[in-house]
Amino acid sequence: MYTRIKAVSGQIHSREALLVAFSKMLERAGYYGLRGILVLYMVGETMSMSATEAFQLYTFFTAAVALSQVFGGIIGDLLLGNKRAVLVGALLQSVGAFVIGIPSHSMLYTGAGLVVLGSGIYTPNIASQFAKQYLKTPKLLDAGFTIFYILITAGAFVGAIVIGEVGESHGWEYGFATSGVIILLAVLPMLFIKTEQEAEGTSDARGGIKNIWYIILGALVVGLFWLLYSLYGAMIFDIHDKLRQLNVLTVSKGITGIFDSIVLVGGLLIALFVWSYYYSHQFTKLAIGFLAAGMGMLALLIIGDTPTAQHLPVFISAIVLVAIGEVHVGPVFYGLLARYSNPKYLAITMGLAFVPSYVIASFFPLSYLLSDKLKWSPDTILMTGITITTGIGVVLLAVVYMVRINSRKRELAE
Repeated sequence: MYTRIKAVSGQIHSREALLVAFSKMLERAGYYGLRGILVLYMVGETMSMSATEAFQLYTFFTAAVALSQVFGGIIGDLLLGNKRAVLVGALLQSVGAFVIGIPSHSMLYTGAGLVVLGSGIYTPNIASQFAKQYLKTPKLLDAGFTIFYILITAGAFVGAIVIGEVGESHGWEYGFATSGVIILLAVLPMLFIKTEQEAEGTSDARGGIKNIWYIILGALVVGLFWLLYSLYGAMIFDIHDKLRQLNVLTVSKGITGIFDSIVLVGGLLIALFVWSYYYSHQFTKLAIGFLAAGMGMLALLIIGDTPTAQHLPVFISAIVLVAIGEVHVGPVFYGLLARYSNPKYLAITMGLAFVPSYVIASFFPLSYLLSDKLKWSPDTILMTGITITTGIGVVLLAVVYMVRINSRKRELAE
């Protein structure tokens, strides 16, 4: 009757966890689909905005969505409870999507505001609700959030394609309406979740100040990872263009993006299987992620500014290695937050902890301008990235080693 996957020492992924993850998939499909057509709608005949004005509004919109999660976490943890906050957030987003499609500037701003508010409330609370399904099975947290991450990736990918196609073929207002319907459907799985009960944290959640430092360390290093990931993405597209000019690659950037997604999902599926049966420390996984990403950047450094046909295997290796890095960073950071946070304030922690990631990643255009200002070459940028990722990987491994040494000392003392 229940959908379950056998896991570490008899621990299982519950039906409720899968329902919560499915809700997140639908919400991400609607949100990323809406985001994908928003600028096109603003510069089109209906809104007739300039490209500069549209991109400024879009940048403000995405930043507001990220920062509103702190407010959303407070609403969920202190006022409504996570489940009710998820329902309210999804409904607000859905209404906002429909309102954006009404052809007027005032409705555009009103609808965008509702989407910001709804996403800010929904996002930290759905992550908290999902995490609470694993507090009694903490060794499954990373595997569980891998499921969460897979469905987010799938939802965003499919939503962007479907809603983009509807908008282009039938009109942007139909695209926004489709987004609203999909986000509204995200409410349905949550209706089958049992009424919230007060959750007890994992044994690691009682670590006091040490846990706060773990969370801060994780937030900072993951924020740096996403900044470096953005730089990597820009260079991948640049190398892709040069390989196409040489007729080494005959596929479009879009196809390369699809290959990227396929590699990522494949890596996530492998990680899901392995982490459902074998447990390792979360900082160990993060270290592997940073070291793999560093190797991916090293592959790009080997290719250099003038790629040739012989560099195609190295180019593919770079994509695979950085995907391995994302597999070991994206879902694992969620698991780290769930493991070391007080569950009473988990949504607040989720909202706060991802702010550095969003803020640092948002500065990608600024970082590129800075590199031009300093006249850094691509090789210098890559060398800096390799140094940072390798250094962080080594530091994280050292933290794991010290934790194990301290644990053994405590065991011997007892």
